[in-house]
This record gives sequence, C-alpha cells and structure tokens, in this order.
Amino acid sequence: MTKHDTNARADDAVGAERLSGPAEPRRFQFRLRTLFCLTVGVAIVVGVIAIRREADPGRKVRWWQGRLVGQSRTAVVKRLGRPEDEFDGHYGSPDARFVKLHPVAKTLIFRQPGGKLYVSVEPQLSKLTVFDCSFLPEGSEW
Repeated sequence: MTKHDTNARADDAVGAERLSGPAEPRRFQFRLRTLFCLTVGVAIVVGVIAIRREADPGRKVRWWQGRLVGQSRTAVVKRLGRPEDEFDGHYGSPDARFVKLHPVAKTLIFRQPGGKLYVSVEPQLSKLTVFDCSFLPEGSEW
C-alpha cells in the first residue's frame, strides 16, 4: 500500500512538474464529424433561405417596381446586360392616360432568375430614359 504525503513540500511538486514537462492548456479541436455536421447545418439554412426567396415572386415584383426609373438606357444595359428582346411600344395593356403621358416608348426585356424584367424607355433630351419597369414571374401573363 502506498502512502500519500499530503504535507509534502512545495519544492517537491515543482520538481515533479519539471520532470514531466509543463502542462499545456487544452485546446478545442474540431473533429471531422463536427466539421461535417456544422457544414451541413449551414448549407441547410442557406438553402431554406434561398428557396423561400425564390418561392415568393411577389417580393421580386415589389422590389423591381420602379427601381430603374430615371436611369438612362445605357446605365440599365450596363447593369443588367444585353436585353433578350426589345420592341417599340408599351408592354402589357396600359390604360389610355398612361399611353397619352408616354406616347413614344420602347420596351426592353431582360431575363432574370424566376421571370423577366420589362423596362420601358422614352426619349428625354438627347438620351433614352427609363420611365417604367416591372418584373413578370415565369408562368404569368399580362
């Protein structure tokens, strides 16, 4: 049976530590399984957010509504890229007051994720300026 001396000198404890080396602080280490679970969790959260944003086309409709008004055609093309299509006239079926207010119009159509962006421009001074824009979700019609 070994007898432990609880009244050992402090020098003995210091000497024992010197022989075994200094005690290193414990560091939290990621295990591969922990890292995998954390990555999967983050991917699920990002995926749910992305699906919810795409599942609500009304949010995109509201976001684009009038957002480009006042910008030049050149600035819009620089921001959104080359239009998929463009034609003279208004898109949709605007009422007579709107057509009278903007008699000369040209419409540019830009493909966007989840639908198309319709941008109407008219000549103002020496450049074409946006006066209306609307997002139309896929599967919708004017």
